[in-house]
Amino acid sequence: MNGNWSTVKSKLDLFPDYQSTVFEQGYLITNRDIKMDDGFPYFGNWRKYQWNNLHFYLHQHQKLFVHEEAGRLYFLIGHAYDPFAVISEESQILKRYAAVSCGDFVKGLPCVYDMTGLFLMGFTDGEHVTFWGDFESMRTTYYGKIGSHWYISSHEELVAFQEPLTPDPYVDRLESYRFYHLYGEGLPSDISHYFELKKLICNNFVNYEDGCFKTRRFFPRGPLKMCGSEEEYRQTVEKIAQIMRTSLEMTVKKWPRAAVSVTGGRDSKGSLAASVHIKDQLQYFSYELISSCSFLSFHDMRITLRLEGIKFVCGFNPVRRDCYLTAHKLRFSYCQKPSFICHPFKGRAVQRLVITCYGLCSAVQPHIARLAVVDAMGRCNSDKLISLIIFSFYVLENRILSIHIHL
Repeated sequence: MNGNWSTVKSKLDLFPDYQSTVFEQGYLITNRDIKMDDGFPYFGNWRKYQWNNLHFYLHQHQKLFVHEEAGRLYFLIGHAYDPFAVISEESQILKRYAAVSCGDFVKGLPCVYDMTGLFLMGFTDGEHVTFWGDFESMRTTYYGKIGSHWYISSHEELVAFQEPLTPDPYVDRLESYRFYHLYGEGLPSDISHYFELKKLICNNFVNYEDGCFKTRRFFPRGPLKMCGSEEEYRQTVEKIAQIMRTSLEMTVKKWPRAAVSVTGGRDSKGSLAASVHIKDQLQYFSYELISSCSFLSFHDMRITLRLEGIKFVCGFNPVRRDCYLTAHKLRFSYCQKPSFICHPFKGRAVQRLVITCYGLCSAVQPHIARLAVVDAMGRCNSDKLISLIIFSFYVLENRILSIHIHL
């Protein structure tokens, strides 16, 4: 189990209001009967669903949909919809998949190809379990067998609390590499921080049969057809546009407070263009440069600034590549390792220091968020693992050229 949990536990003892954010939206599927009590790290926020010898444990903010047919249990965790068949209810998606597949994953592929969302889906027939995720694997899933027990989990640490897992030293070396964090915090391929667990990757499904997990790729299953003429290309573009419009129309019906991120990138421009016909039903948001930020000092690799009445002190060590952040009027604070990016400026290298501060909900994965700011500015959205504040400092020879703060 990750050693950072002792720190998290001590902080949660001081601030019990944040106990519900531990493993938020998490889930655990296993053949083992587990007692999740009111103590750390569950705090009474989990519920259980049982089908024969299969146990589903879900955080109170996570959704589970089930459908029984022909002696099989079909399940979906998260949310999903089908913009091709225009089906927005997860229960209807499960019924349709059950009718088409009859317990055969390959037969059900036409339904799988048409689904979108953020989910883990599968079915069980006796001791056999088959499962897969959304096409981007945004609903993170780990799986593995330890002894006679097998686990399918949203978090590695949920399994680590139940079993003695062996840390992978290769992952430690990978994460300590000085350029690794420039490319994100995720691990490549299907590896995890523990030898016993693998991560579900996109376009793959997993079978648990004959006492072990077997992974198979399901897309693509053959050569991809390319457009052979300008007319075929135009028709393909129109079909993609129609699917995107339908998806947005289903989104505003399914979620009354749907919002579109508009940050100026290609994804944002596409979403904005596709949502013009329903713009009155959507909310739009972007990053904002806070004009009330004033630079106070920069001395001995320490930056002090004032943001809307709150004084922040950011310190970093470019040799050890660690940093800290303290904020007056905040109850406690942590911060992840900074990333450094060099930019040319009048023939000299400008160093960009990026410090991202997370809400406590990110601290449930200590290897990702070493530290976190809790309820910074009172704007914590505990529904998602999102960053709260991003500081970007452009430094030239120990002199700050500019500061960008995004909330």
